Amino acid sequence: MFCSIFLAACGTLRTTTDKVAQIALDAVGVNTSQKSAANGSARTIRMHLDASRNLNADDNGNGLSAIVRLYKLKDINTFLAAPHSVFGHIEREKESFGADLMDVRELTLAPGQRLDLAEKMTDEMAYLGVVTLFRSPDRKRWRFAFGVAAAEATDITLGLHACAMTATSMAPSGMTLNDTALLSSVKCN
Repeated sequence: MFCSIFLAACGTLRTTTDKVAQIALDAVGVNTSQKSAANGSARTIRMHLDASRNLNADDNGNGLSAIVRLYKLKDINTFLAAPHSVFGHIEREKESFGADLMDVRELTLAPGQRLDLAEKMTDEMAYLGVVTLFRSPDRKRWRFAFGVAAAEATDITLGLHACAMTATSMAPSGMTLNDTALLSSVKCN
């Protein structure tokens, strides 16, 4: 019985945490997913996130949970130019991306976890940006952006590893699959 009560409390805590996060996003003027999808015709981008056992590895190689943020954008120039320190801070993101930022969603992945997502995109949203807030990120592979038109035709499959992401189903904007499918060039900082 204790386990049932404990598990029910965990579900309630997660729901409450999600609501608090959405209230904070609304307070600084970032639309929630429900509002964005309602403001125009919606397209759906399917994503598969596969976290490795050593996701966001600590100094001993043990996997830790990681925050993944999904950005629905009009344009990607400011997103791709922004330094790592901007991400994960609502006010900094809003200031840096301005009107290009249509929506943002935050997920937490545990080592070994797999998530299948269906992201609703309005006509104004031309790009889907993905950032993983790694402890010691590789200098290039913590942030990807995908054009909605291309992503609509091909599901996005991302691997999340010790300090970098891999893209295996389609190349992120400005990269090739050779750049993003393998971990051999990755260096954790």
